[in-house]
Amino acid sequence: MRCVRRIGEVLAGVCLTSAVALGQGQTLPSATPTAPGAPAGPVVQTGPSAEAGPAWRRALVAGNFEAALAATDAPATQAYIRGAGAERRGGYAEAEQQYRASMDPDPAGDAALALADLLNGTGRRDQAVAIWHAVLKVGQLQRTGPSLGRAARAAHRLGQVRLANAYFQTAANLSPDDPQAHTAWGDLFLDKDNAAEARASYETALKADAAWVPALVGMARVLADSNPTASEAAARQAIAIDAGQPDAWLLLASAAIDASKRDEGRTILA
Repeated sequence: MRCVRRIGEVLAGVCLTSAVALGQGQTLPSATPTAPGAPAGPVVQTGPSAEAGPAWRRALVAGNFEAALAATDAPATQAYIRGAGAERRGGYAEAEQQYRASMDPDPAGDAALALADLLNGTGRRDQAVAIWHAVLKVGQLQRTGPSLGRAARAAHRLGQVRLANAYFQTAANLSPDDPQAHTAWGDLFLDKDNAAEARASYETALKADAAWVPALVGMARVLADSNPTASEAAARQAIAIDAGQPDAWLLLASAAIDASKRDEGRTILA
């Protein structure tokens, strides 16, 4: 299992795990995303698909919290955005408060998953598990592309790998141009060390929206061992969009340290 660390926590010597333990011994059957990835090459620079979501979501994914807030007047959505901003700054208590406020009208939406990940990362897995089960149940009942995508992410975190894979497949079929679903599907494959399928999923997400930062970070992760140069390029592309993207900076620092450029690695983390 890969451990994703935020920069501040690396400096403090603490690992706040954002992944979750997958079931022991489980393997994923090969499942090609709706639009299989092409061979290595530059990402096609296309505009975001309609399924990339409203303007506030695209701004949020780009790390532009002020623009995201300005793009919506829905109180619950604004609370979710503020929570994401607080979590980025390390203000976990504030983030938790904002996520809970955002869950009032939609207890199984993206804020619920964000809250569960925060709870899990701060040592309250029992509370996180309850939320994941609730999100899973709602997805099973609603069976829309977005709800099944969230259910798949919840199943992934609960260690129900095959169920997560099946739900991602259905969500991708229902919403074939949703970069969020394809990116999360790629994360599932990457956690199970299926680099080929992970890369295909990230490429599909980037075809839907070439500026989808989580997919760029995923691409950087999946290429880190096989193609360090392309991995660095993807990480730098993510940073060009979101200058404060912590996982992209960490990937660059790790690559510099792995290449024995320790001074450069320390500078990146400083």
